[in-house]
Amino acid sequence: VKIGKPAAAAAISLLKGEKADLIKYSTEEAMKGYGDKATADQKKQAANAHVATAALILATIGREESGAPLMEAIDKAEDVPRAIIARELPKLPKSPATVEAYQKAFEKTSLGLSLPPAGQNARESLLDSAPTFFDASLVPWLLKLADTQKGDETDVAGFKETSLLSIMKMMKADQLADVEKFAGGKNLGADGKPSTVGKAFEKEMAQAKALLQACGDKLECYLAKLADPAVQDEKQQFTGIKAIYMVGILGSPDVRDKLLDLMPKLKNSAIRGLAASVIDFHSPKGDKAIADKLPKIVDEVETKTDPAMMATQSHFRYTIYRLNAKAQ
Repeated sequence: VKIGKPAAAAAISLLKGEKADLIKYSTEEAMKGYGDKATADQKKQAANAHVATAALILATIGREESGAPLMEAIDKAEDVPRAIIARELPKLPKSPATVEAYQKAFEKTSLGLSLPPAGQNARESLLDSAPTFFDASLVPWLLKLADTQKGDETDVAGFKETSLLSIMKMMKADQLADVEKFAGGKNLGADGKPSTVGKAFEKEMAQAKALLQACGDKLECYLAKLADPAVQDEKQQFTGIKAIYMVGILGSPDVRDKLLDLMPKLKNSAIRGLAASVIDFHSPKGDKAIADKLPKIVDEVETKTDPAMMATQSHFRYTIYRLNAKAQ
């Protein structure tokens, strides 16, 4: 990411299969994890390991020209690389093509698929990244998908819970009734039975609902809520998390300076880190001027001893690198 544009050009070449030496190296390294008794499927995965790696590099750098080769690659990719590419798509400048590609890949991803190296469930990983599209139009699509999901009862229940958490981050006020119906309580699910999906997130749902009812589609209301000391506390932090997602959804590039001004008041590490993500999201072509303002925020935290605040430092440095790389 520090290298930026030249690294993106090299990764595009790798993604297209033009770097025989790197593909050979990637295959050999992947095979080391399987040992001498690798199955045919494992050998195939090893031979294609470079696809996911190249995609990860391209999306993390985040330049616009990475979109087309990634769209081409995701159409050809098999289960694991396809899911990895889809997971990384929200890091690119958003377009109808990237959102559609994410949705198609998500629907093709099985409930039980795991991703290397730690074996995280692929769909859970995709759900974690979905809210960073900052796009509430994904809510009805994901509600329908989760509400009608078939399969092992335990797997389906886990998928619905994880879906609800992502949905709550993205939903707008006019979508609240549909989300509440999915979450449960007195409402019935698609099968006509009371849904208990929302049981694990009752506190978060209550905070998100109160915020949406108070602010609606008013951007300034969400910005004001972020400045409230109460939402910096862990007990009320989902209010702040929801507010920063709404700033991303409703905002435009001019919201970046407003977030920079608010940064001294953002004491919660989760909210603070998401604020950096919103600044990055609303800088599709990068922004050296904004990137030059962020080191001061990093330096101010360096002088403090709050471990939670220090935890956001790598996220801000990463944002600085991306803003510069996209602007090259």
